[in-house]
Amino acid sequence: MTYRIRLFLCSIGFVLAFCVNAAAQIAPGSVSSAPWPVYVHDTETLEEDNIIVSAIGGIGFLPDDTTSNSIYSELDLGISSRFLIAFAMSAAKDEASGWNFDDTVLHAKYKLLDGEKVDFAIAGSLERLPFMKETGHSAYDGQVIAIAQKSIGSYGIYGQIGYSSRNQVFEGFGAKYDFSGKAIVTGNFSYRHQGDFFEGLLPEQISGVKAIMYTTVYASVGSRVGLTAAFGRTLLPINEGVPATLFCTFGFGVRLR
Repeated sequence: MTYRIRLFLCSIGFVLAFCVNAAAQIAPGSVSSAPWPVYVHDTETLEEDNIIVSAIGGIGFLPDDTTSNSIYSELDLGISSRFLIAFAMSAAKDEASGWNFDDTVLHAKYKLLDGEKVDFAIAGSLERLPFMKETGHSAYDGQVIAIAQKSIGSYGIYGQIGYSSRNQVFEGFGAKYDFSGKAIVTGNFSYRHQGDFFEGLLPEQISGVKAIMYTTVYASVGSRVGLTAAFGRTLLPINEGVPATLFCTFGFGVRLR
């Protein structure tokens, strides 16, 4: 994978996490709604001193036949060639309310091994989801993640396993293909276990999904600008029979340094 396209894959890819969170809605009459499954990370990082700013807009097609719109902004810092720090915020608007900030994340990733056969990285995130207050849970969620990646020519596969401070284990995997350094296409699946998050609640009191799948497309435009698009849907609703939420995003990233 060329440096230019790898740079934007690392930066813009992380913003997709806000699409799946911003589209999460609390079902009418529910007292608890689970956070959506975690974005699937790979082991890529930035070069030292790189600074990237990204902006993305998204739309979610919700089970009640309404839509929600979201905007996202992210700042990525390459502390070293192995260590990345990112800060991002998102806001969302649905048909019943105006714009509100709905997600803030501080994310760090460190590549432990850049091997010939397999790469390994560890990551951590601190996320604030204000809507969780309405369910009686903390708005804050901390996550620790172990990531592995294997590249063979233009192909790559990666997977992760992690643990949330909400006492939930999660895992995910993905595959990607690099079109000669000009574009990258990925496919991803993420699953989040319920754990004891809904302990003591009746089925009609909870909402959420256990899994999502999505595909992303990244393309470089010159040496400093990258474009991205993502499309996906929810899987395995906690309450059987709930229709899937579909979502898509479009955006760009600019390397400032």
